[in-house]
Formats: sequence, C-alpha cells, structure tokens
Amino acid sequence: MPKKNFSKPKQPPKTNKERSKQHRSRKKKYIEDTLQENIDLKEQLCVLKLENSELKLQLQKLQNLKPFQSSSLVAQFEHRLLEYEDYAYNKLFKKVETNPEKVRYSEIEQTIENICDWSDNRIDYIKSLFNKILENMIGIGSKCYYAGHKAFPIKNWYVDEKLRKRGKKYFEKASDTEEIKSIFTDIQITDCFKEICQKFDKNLSHFHQKYKKIAQSLIKQRNALLNHYQDIKTFISTLDRSSYTKQDILNDLHIINCIKTTNLTSPHNLYQIPVKSHSCSKYEAGEFTE
Repeated sequence: MPKKNFSKPKQPPKTNKERSKQHRSRKKKYIEDTLQENIDLKEQLCVLKLENSELKLQLQKLQNLKPFQSSSLVAQFEHRLLEYEDYAYNKLFKKVETNPEKVRYSEIEQTIENICDWSDNRIDYIKSLFNKILENMIGIGSKCYYAGHKAFPIKNWYVDEKLRKRGKKYFEKASDTEEIKSIFTDIQITDCFKEICQKFDKNLSHFHQKYKKIAQSLIKQRNALLNHYQDIKTFISTLDRSSYTKQDILNDLHIINCIKTTNLTSPHNLYQIPVKSHSCSKYEAGEFTE
C-alpha cells in the first residue's frame, strides 16, 4: 500500500518584485511605529519633567523654605503653572485630536487637576504673590522707621541727649532687647534730624495705620479667594462626570483655545473693572491699569 504524503504542498517561490514589496511594507511599518514611539516618549518626557519640577518644589516646602524667602520661588511657581497650562491646551489638545486612543483618562484627569482654579499649583502661586506684595509694599527704610516708632515713639527720639541716656523711662514701651535701647542712646541727634522727627511725629502713626489697614485688607481678600477655591472644588466633586467622553474634553479644550487670547479674558472685561482714563496720578476707587 503506497504511503500517503501529508506534507503541505510547496508554495511557488516568490518573485523579486513580491519580496521587494514585502520588504518595503515592513520597512514602512517599522518607520511608522518608530516615529509614533518617539512621539510617545517625548510626551512622557514632558510629563516627567513637570512631575520632577513639582517634586523639587515639594522638597523645598518640606525643608521649611517659605515662598517669600526666595525671590526666584515665585517665578518657579509661575513657570510650573504655565508649563502645565501649555501642556493641557497645546500638547494634550493635539494628542486627543490626532490619536485619542493613546490618551489615558488618568492623564487627562491629572492634567486638569494641575491647572484648575483650586489646584495646588495655583494656590501656591497665589500665596507666594500675596507674600511678595506684603514684603515689598513698603521699602526697608519705612519698615524700620515704623517698627522703631511702634517700639519707641518718635517724639522720644529727639529729646535732650543727656535725658535719653539718663533714665529708663523712655524705654518703658520699647522692646526689651539691648539692640533697641542702644540704637536710641548711641546716635548723635543733629538739629536738622530733630526738626524732621518733629514734623514726622504727627504723621508717622497715621501713615503706619493706613498701611496696616491695607495689609490686613489684602490678607482678608487672599483668604476669601482661597476659601472660594475650596467652595468650587467641593461643588465640582458632586458632579457626575463618568460619562464624559474624549470628544467632550476635546470640545472643552477647543473652546478655551479660541477664547483665551481674546480681550474677553482681560480683567477689565471679565470682572467689570474700569480703566483709568484721566491723567491724575491718584486712582479713583475701582480703577485699574495693567
């Protein structure tokens, strides 16, 4: 009985044209995959750089470095926030638009969390700005004079030099540090300095009280703003966004990109703040110039 041949029938050899076609096809696919992988790696690198920047700032916080102790820290907060916004409205927008399958919802949620009104990045930036305003609202010289007047009234600065050195009654309201006492006992008071002190005596307390009220008002407004962020965050957390699609996110980003560069987002239009239109050096209530 003859043996059955179960082997597969031999395929006819491929022609050079077919082999070249297959090679070109494999090469094209390889190039496309490599280019896409390169794009993905660049985006991952961008995200990692942002995360690295955030971790560095968190490390500075853990080392008890307050925002107003470093003039560059305010700029760092601003730079980080701008980087997050650029990634959201430019890079992420293009990524969702061209290849939505490659975008994870977790990446979208994290990006939104980094740029929203109540984000830690924005709160850090706002706090640092208010701290810088308080630190620079008046000059160092004014700070020292107001502090000195508060500890030791200016009317006692220009009394007779022998009387200043004789008794301690002039220092009853002063700080208990030796430095404060030595300042007002060691200086040589000239007639010109005495005359200036006499003129300032009546107004220095008034100027200081005005600054104090402005500073306290600024802090109240800062706290009101931070509390408002928390109220919005609480409200947003109650919304059900589980059915939000990538197309909805794309629409959001498209609307923002169309409006963000227009005058509609200016403080004058957004908050209905009048523009200063007169040449007087003093501002009227509510006026604002950028």
